[in-house]
Amino acid sequence: MKLRFISASLLSIFLSISSFAFADKKLPDDQFKTFLQESKIEPGNLAKDQELIRKLSIPQLRQMVESFNVGHYGFLHPMRIEGKELPDLLGRKFSELSLMAVWDGKLKAIPFQFDEFDSKSHYIYIPDINKSPVAGTYLQLDPKDLLIFMYRDAGEKAYNPQSMKLSEGKILKELKIKDSNGNTRYAYIVENNSERSSADYIRADLEHNKIISSYYHVEYDPENFLNFKDVRPYVGTAADQRVIDNVYFELSANLSPLFRVGMNSARNVRIKVLGVKDGPVRATALVKIVIVLRGKVPIFSMNSEISFYEQGMVMPNRTEVGKGAIFVKLFQDPEILMYADMNGLEGGRVSAQTFLDEKGDRIYGKIDGVMDEEETKAAGAGLPGDWTWIESGLGWDIFMSFQLPMEHLEGMSLSVYYNDDKNDTNDFETFPGAGPKIGMVLNGLPTDIRALETLDME
Repeated sequence: MKLRFISASLLSIFLSISSFAFADKKLPDDQFKTFLQESKIEPGNLAKDQELIRKLSIPQLRQMVESFNVGHYGFLHPMRIEGKELPDLLGRKFSELSLMAVWDGKLKAIPFQFDEFDSKSHYIYIPDINKSPVAGTYLQLDPKDLLIFMYRDAGEKAYNPQSMKLSEGKILKELKIKDSNGNTRYAYIVENNSERSSADYIRADLEHNKIISSYYHVEYDPENFLNFKDVRPYVGTAADQRVIDNVYFELSANLSPLFRVGMNSARNVRIKVLGVKDGPVRATALVKIVIVLRGKVPIFSMNSEISFYEQGMVMPNRTEVGKGAIFVKLFQDPEILMYADMNGLEGGRVSAQTFLDEKGDRIYGKIDGVMDEEETKAAGAGLPGDWTWIESGLGWDIFMSFQLPMEHLEGMSLSVYYNDDKNDTNDFETFPGAGPKIGMVLNGLPTDIRALETLDME
């Protein structure tokens, strides 16, 4: 199998180490050398000392990533393999299966998880939470189940049965993963082996409304999940600085030629976490979205989900339109605006796949609180393409992916939304002004609104 991009979603955000040069904090060379050596002995060692990671300089972080020989993209990439890609293992109990790779000349357990989904909407399955039953058989491998692990945890070397001993159990399948440079890494599905990695890359703390990873944490409002009260990285020159003010969307539409209404995520949307499937590689929250008027009168509700990884988040994977399909038929000329309002990125720059000038040269927007001519031109360039890239200037970058299958959205038009105006404020911000705001604008509705219910956006 080949290394594949984490597949299509409405909004994916991933952090990577910046190529900017910095003179900042630095771990002493002897400690750093020991850190690199120990990180290669056991898969998941990097996640076991968060305080040490905080002390690394940006060049040291970059050297750490590159020492794994997977590239920056491969370092943060989660592998997701559907059960149907493992036909010989279908029907096997999860408790009998584990994942291993060659590290330090030995076959060792690596962090992994199996995720299951419900049979109706393909939401993450959480016992006693989903209204629909699990697809297939609970706790057994079915065609739509997912095996998830980090690409970098796969071994650079293949297992050699002559020189390496498997302490217990039997190897059922070798997974060969080839990247775009032709390099191959190996992982092994093993049966009846009791070894498990203790590494935990992502943790959901529902009691304190937090999602915590090795490199960042998110604190959210329990009454409205999209109201991120605190999103901050642990690395870089401004570690522990809040970098996302909020994730915002608004809808406006005509109910008649003379009457236009509007609602937004701050006033009219309540998103509550119903439950979380918390594994060592990703944590997926099943959420309920309720649209309300006047702050409390519910109009309709629908479910959705959001997945958190060690260095990223994907939201939403899919959304159930439900009764909203009837409601939106009342709309005329609707417009939907959605964006992430960033914070503290002054001095960085932003670009996107379609940010090009007349000659085809790349346009970069300088994050300085002012919309200059190039930024204004780029913001009117239509869709951003498949990606938007933010060079924060703080030692890490943000890669945002907007992937929407247009064949399912016939009848709509989409364009990029970019705003770097520090004077553009609203009542819902913690940090006034665009910092910048990056997202998209959708006009119109799909010709077949019900088709959205069958749209698998992951």
